[in-house]
Amino acid sequence: MRAGLWLAFLLAASPVAAQEQAPLTYGELRTLPDEALARRLFGALAPDIVLSLRLDWPSRPSLMQRASIWAWTRPRPSYGRGLCETDRSVLSFERDLLRGSGLSRENPAMRLVRIETKTQYIVLDRALAEGRTQPDPDRPGAWAAGCDGLDPRRDSVPADSPYQLMRAYALVNELGAAARAGRAHVPLDCSHMRWPGPQPIDEAECLRALRHLGNRSVGWVSECRGIPVAANCIRVLDGEIFIEFSLNQGQQPIAIAIRGVEDNRAVE
Repeated sequence: MRAGLWLAFLLAASPVAAQEQAPLTYGELRTLPDEALARRLFGALAPDIVLSLRLDWPSRPSLMQRASIWAWTRPRPSYGRGLCETDRSVLSFERDLLRGSGLSRENPAMRLVRIETKTQYIVLDRALAEGRTQPDPDRPGAWAAGCDGLDPRRDSVPADSPYQLMRAYALVNELGAAARAGRAHVPLDCSHMRWPGPQPIDEAECLRALRHLGNRSVGWVSECRGIPVAANCIRVLDGEIFIEFSLNQGQQPIAIAIRGVEDNRAVE
């Protein structure tokens, strides 16, 4: 069972879902220490979960207040050599009107209403992940030993597969090198690069804005949006821009489009 499905199953059977359990409150979601909240949500399996930071939550929720907790499974070896993987789930809660009697408006009962899960990957051994080295035949799983000690909140990058992630790194580094050289190696569309604001006046200005590109620029990887299903395109999020690489059958770029992020929800 994939970890995302396992997490959904776990939540359905968690102490929070048990009818005899006292209702979970907004105050608990806001102030319980990570370990205590993980136990409240996941029971005995809490040690397998890493929770997000909970900063800037209002002390008094609004009438329609929703609350979100991000939870990661502890990193495990991926089938992609040199990589680890984790499943990040966004748990959304809203007021539980059926079980909220006796609780104050300032600290209402909350119920779980939605779970969104995405697999994320962590590059543990870049040379191995890029195919520049091979696993030690005497210790074929040695690279995976370090997965459990990684922090998935800091180190992981969402992607559809290990291959897609590593291809994105290669494409972004190639584009960064081309930008620093001042010449794009394939057609480059920067006509929607900035949102809002004036667009680059020419390709040279666009390339100057891309000179920083490198491994640290890869924040999110997915297929491109709004294109035919049969098309081959990888989309990478770098801060406030999406970089869309259209690829041929050999996975080589044939065109690149830079698009400003109009709405952060587009990342999902």
